[in-house]
Amino acid sequence: MKKSPAEITKELKNLDSQIRMLQETEKNMSVFTATIADAEVVRPSYSYEDTAKQIQLLQDKVRQLKHVLNCFNVSKEVPGFDCTVDQLLVLIPQLSERKRVLREMSMRKVYDRAGGRYMSGSSEDYEIANYDIELAKKDYEVVSDLLSRAQMALDTINTESVIEFKE
Repeated sequence: MKKSPAEITKELKNLDSQIRMLQETEKNMSVFTATIADAEVVRPSYSYEDTAKQIQLLQDKVRQLKHVLNCFNVSKEVPGFDCTVDQLLVLIPQLSERKRVLREMSMRKVYDRAGGRYMSGSSEDYEIANYDIELAKKDYEVVSDLLSRAQMALDTINTESVIEFKE
């Protein structure tokens, strides 16, 4: 079988949805309320054995596909980055967090009244940036660009790569 990482991911989401639906059906159908006299008349159609087998088959398929995807991710080098896909999947959230922090730092004023603009009393306390705000702005741009390139590289790999595996 041949599939792209994106196709495998979509299939995994579909399998997960099927498992959740079976589990919900099992929850709703495995017990019912009725009077003893009419229990057989209102008994819902449900087979514990069949449901358990269906869930197990789907979970086996999920395990197989996740293994295939994990093997691909730890071995596939990302062009333009000195890392594999699994490392890039760690790098992207790290860059996202750093971008968030740098955004806040680059928007700070060099001097700002502590506690807000309209503080009552005679306090003369100021919050003073203890770093180069312009450097934070430059670093923000660098991190933003790197994050965009990383996301694009991952998107390209996920849509253009082909993974061969036995089903």
